[in-house]
Parts: sequence; structure tokens; C-alpha cells
Amino acid sequence: MSYWDYEPDRPPQVSVSKAESQAFGISIVRANYSSWCEIDSELEAAMQENDLVILRSRDVVPFEELAGFKVIQAGCLVYWVSEVDPDFEVGDPDYQLVMNLTGNALTNFSDVLRDSFSDYKNHYDFNPTLNGPATSEAYLNWAMSRVDSDALTGLLTFQEAPIGVISAVQRDDVVEVEIAGIASSAQGQGHYKYLIGQLWSMVNQPNSSQLVISTQIENQNVQSAWNKLGLKPQFEIYTTHIMRKK
Repeated sequence: MSYWDYEPDRPPQVSVSKAESQAFGISIVRANYSSWCEIDSELEAAMQENDLVILRSRDVVPFEELAGFKVIQAGCLVYWVSEVDPDFEVGDPDYQLVMNLTGNALTNFSDVLRDSFSDYKNHYDFNPTLNGPATSEAYLNWAMSRVDSDALTGLLTFQEAPIGVISAVQRDDVVEVEIAGIASSAQGQGHYKYLIGQLWSMVNQPNSSQLVISTQIENQNVQSAWNKLGLKPQFEIYTTHIMRKK
């Protein structure tokens, strides 16, 4: 799922999620709708043929019950967007963003990732069928997979100590931050602005003029940090789990 999946007038996208299906041992399909209309034939087929459909839309899905299915409202993501060409702070030499994630750097990235997201709640946590150790592992495994993808993924160090992780994807004039976290021992000390700033200094070219980032609506601390960086909330994405009853 990405910011671009919810552009206005983008057609619905329904596809099997192989990674999630493997992680949870059930067949899972992702369905992304820029706006909600109704259960169309493609979505209905996915519901009938799979154990779980993870439906996301800019609109609240207007049903709480469906015959033969369990419907779970699974939270809300808030997307925040920067102004064009934001002025993020990057000028402190004590901070470095390590992009070559091999050896000790890769180990440190994994350790900081697990620590900084240990209490993060995502849509899986709303579903009692999925809730448990596999929930955290599925999210962390996805986050670690970004290291070997086309994403820009880095480890932030402060005075050579690893304190932060970040991953982002770039398309046209938008950079979407997928992961951004500070180690628990380093939180509340002003490091977050440098995490964002170091990334921005690497991608801020003439064709990269805006930053996008999202989180669960309950995550008020990080949204406060985004507000201080000058970002503004743009839209919300609602998640619904539709599970076929056995």
C-alpha cells in the first residue's frame, strides 16, 4: 500500500498478498479503493475465494455485517504532507545516515527497528484472529524486506551510535516515508527532525519537492512531531477486515 494507491479516480486494485498469506497461514487479499462505491464483482470473488480481504478506502465502508462474513473495522491511517520544497534541518555533523546496510550496520538497523516499533499498533491488532506474536513479526519482516528493495533505507547514527531507522520510496515529485523510528532510549531528545532531514538531503532534487508520511490515527506523539516539522494532515484511509466464516 502506498500514497499513490489512493489518488483520486484511481481504479480499484485487488490482489493476493503472498507475504501476508504466508505469515499468517491463511489466504489474504488486499483491496485498495480511492473511494468507496459498492462491493463489485472482483471484490465479491476475492471475498468468496479467500479467508481474509483487507479493504482500504478513503471512505468509511458503510456496513458492519455481511451474511457469511465477519466484518472488523481495523483502524484508520492519517496521511501527512509537507509543503513544497520543505526546509528540513540537516546541518549537524554529529548525525549520519548510513545507507550501506551490511554487517554491523544491518544488525543495528534490525535492532533499532524492533526496539522503536515494539509498541506500534497496526491494523492486524484489531483482528483477534491475527492478533499475537505473528502480528509483530509480519510487520517487522515487511520492514526488513525494504532493505533489499528499491526503497531508500538507512540507519541514523548520532555521534556514531545507532539511534534511528528510515525507509522511503520516490516517485516523480513525491517522496513517501514508509518507516521512520527512533530507538526508545533516544526518543524525546530532538533526533527525529534530523532523521527526516538526513533523508531529505539525499533525495531533494528538482523533481523531489514534497514529503508524505502516514501512521495510525491513535499515534499522537509522532503526529505532533510532524506538525512541528511543518507537515499537515491531508487525508485518512480506513481499513476493514472482511473474513470468510468457516
